[in-house]
Amino acid sequence: MSYSSFSNPLVLLAAAVLISGATFTACSPTEDYDPSHTDTREQEADYQQESRLDSRAADAVAAASRVHYFEANTMYGQQLAEALRDSIQAIPVATADPQGVPTISMMTPVMIGQDVVMLAIAETQTRQNILDTGLATAAAYLYQPAETPSQQYRGARVVLGLIDDEQELQSLTDGLGDVPENALFLRILRIIPLG
Repeated sequence: MSYSSFSNPLVLLAAAVLISGATFTACSPTEDYDPSHTDTREQEADYQQESRLDSRAADAVAAASRVHYFEANTMYGQQLAEALRDSIQAIPVATADPQGVPTISMMTPVMIGQDVVMLAIAETQTRQNILDTGLATAAAYLYQPAETPSQQYRGARVVLGLIDDEQELQSLTDGLGDVPENALFLRILRIIPLG
């Protein structure tokens, strides 16, 4: 998705409407995604029971569809890391406070390796939610011209977990140069197909 897409108020409005009405994705951040499992109601119930966040929590990566996913268009590993590093200028990041009240922010990700995202976040509610819950969700979409809508978008929906171990943080920041004081480091815990 180009930067110009994010400067278009209609794109931002559509993204906000899609995101604000969603509920947490039907996947636990500690389990592998199984694309053959289609009983999303059962998954949602399991996830809500396991999650530290309640059912009012909003999720930027929740699909508009609760059933149809585009597994073939999902980026993983190096392909996703390169897209976030080179092609995607901003991503929606959603969090919820411990009571389940959601927030959404547009942020510029900085990839470190294949599975760590650095986000420089000011003293906002989004930052506090990440510090309180240790979780965030994000959506990375790339548009490409294609004949059918299902082929037009590539990317991934991801669940991110806060890295707070001091030794791991030191290892990550060694050799990075100037790291913003407000930087948070999050590991990609789950990759979920677009939907």
